[in-house]
Amino acid sequence: MRRPRAPRFQVRRRGALFFGSFLLFLVFGSCGGPSGGEGPAAPGTGPIVISRKNSSQVDPLVASWWTSFFRQCQEAVRGKDPDHLESLLKSVEGRNPPSWAADSLARFHALLRGMKLVKEGKVRARFALGHRDFKEGDIVFFGLRLENHEDGPLALPAPGTKGILQARLRVLDYGVFGERWESKRPLNLPLDKPIALGPGEAKFEGFQPFHASLPRGAVMRAVLFQGNLLLGSILVKGELLPFKSLPAQPTEMRVFPKGYEPIARKPFLTLKRALELGDPKHFPHVFLAAVFMPTALKEKAGALLQDAARKHQDRDLGRVAQAALKMLAETR
Repeated sequence: MRRPRAPRFQVRRRGALFFGSFLLFLVFGSCGGPSGGEGPAAPGTGPIVISRKNSSQVDPLVASWWTSFFRQCQEAVRGKDPDHLESLLKSVEGRNPPSWAADSLARFHALLRGMKLVKEGKVRARFALGHRDFKEGDIVFFGLRLENHEDGPLALPAPGTKGILQARLRVLDYGVFGERWESKRPLNLPLDKPIALGPGEAKFEGFQPFHASLPRGAVMRAVLFQGNLLLGSILVKGELLPFKSLPAQPTEMRVFPKGYEPIARKPFLTLKRALELGDPKHFPHVFLAAVFMPTALKEKAGALLQDAARKHQDRDLGRVAQAALKMLAETR
């Protein structure tokens, strides 16, 4: 039997209900609808979940505005720009954010306090090696010097968390004829326990010592240490602050052949004597004398090297003199 057709007004009503449901889907689909779905994720804060209880009270325009705002905050954090982040946070003072936005706002305020500690120099880190110059085979005690310039105690990383020293080593080896071999090496070292620092206190955190080495054919090696201390959070005056990274002030070490000390003590006399002899076994002395030459004697040393380079331009001694001249100009 044929089913009777519904009256026209009922068809229109059903169509209106369907169209209304479709509009609700479009409006709430991006911020969690009546079914209690997940809302948009504010970068760095995790997904925003709107519960069934409060979902009917969420204004999608408000949710979209706060999500866009937090995206700008996260960009300021990624750009390591505490001034911009502070300006953004000040721009919403006096507003009445939703509960999920208030939580994210509090986290960005805490993150700002940590970023300002670094910018204002209240907490500092620098690579420490004891001294700059080593001879081949010396043991190098490598670590970080951490300083607290805050007026209260701090611990980094915070108790119960871990940190990583993410270092980058730039290694430059020099030959007597001006050859240069450069390499870059990453170095990641764990920081498994918190370091507690009182007000104005500094501590040395040592890592695994290593032996200074010099590759065959090189007369000097320079190693530049640079990088960051990555920390999930720090404890400042009892307050737990989220923390991204603490830049470590770079430092440099130099490695020389065994027996370099007499050259370092009397570089000008060594240079003069080595040029007079012209013996290939003294070529390293010429180069190293230029490295250790004091500023007051650089002009005289430069004249000696220029004269040697001119007289022996077609010989190895001339090449060594040219390389030493370049090093003389580079060293401070």
